Amino acid sequence: MLIATVLLAIQVAAPPDSVVRAVQAVLRPFADTSAARAAGFVPLAIGRFQDGTPFQGIHWIHLRRLRQGSTGLSEPTFLLYAPVGNDLRLVGAAYGERIGHEDEAPAGIGAAPAEWHLHQACFAIPGIGFTLADGVDDCRELGGIPGPRQTAMVHVWAGLPSPEGPFSHDNVALPFVALGLAPPSAADMEDHERGMEWRALAVALADSYGFRLPFVKRLDITEARSPLQDSVAVHREAIRRLAIDLRAADARKDEAASASLRSGIRAHGDFLHALYDRIAPTPEVRNRLDAQFAQSAGGHHRH
Repeated sequence: MLIATVLLAIQVAAPPDSVVRAVQAVLRPFADTSAARAAGFVPLAIGRFQDGTPFQGIHWIHLRRLRQGSTGLSEPTFLLYAPVGNDLRLVGAAYGERIGHEDEAPAGIGAAPAEWHLHQACFAIPGIGFTLADGVDDCRELGGIPGPRQTAMVHVWAGLPSPEGPFSHDNVALPFVALGLAPPSAADMEDHERGMEWRALAVALADSYGFRLPFVKRLDITEARSPLQDSVAVHREAIRRLAIDLRAADARKDEAASASLRSGIRAHGDFLHALYDRIAPTPEVRNRLDAQFAQSAGGHHRH
């Protein structure tokens, strides 16, 4: 009854906070992943590639809802979980709709304005093979063959606020909360240069505990025997140690030490990026990898 009342109340006018409250009510039963499984959600995986990215965590998908559609806010297509300490925390939901190549993506969520993004299964890409592209046009630009339909999605960060807004594509706070660090503020992210620094820091932090950009995760599997993986492990461990020091510096409010540690973590992230470029087996994989790093730093994620 409570969920129905909240959902009915937002039909006439829906500012973002009312949509978030409605989704919070919908998500409440799924704080435990066993309840999510019982309701038909399963962790997202594509072949050998398990989900788990810096700014979105792990998508748990409800396949029937994706195939057949849902009835709105009361039936999210995805639940979003992210690590916090040794646990998985329910940080949000995502709503998805399968659409044709010529169809426009939906606009808004629960009568509130929100920008949706696109995912397109893309096959036979030269030098890559398969990936999820950012829509059919992106797939064709890669020289791939798009699947028959694409998926439009929007996120609602109802479990952990995003400094870039409740319906933002990414939630930059996730890696910081995962490691017990204070996340950037909305003001931090509004300034482009500062926002890029915070994003680069977040990507490096998340890399250290296994939540990586999609093409980095690909290299972990397909190029596991590269001799450069030893160097990758060294930099990941260095980031883990620096993150512990950063948490201590933040706790004692030593801003000079914190700034130095954040700079050091970003430097190790840059070293990792350079190593990944060297490990990439083809120029096409390297280009896609570079695009993901650039867009994650600039606020536009690419699969």
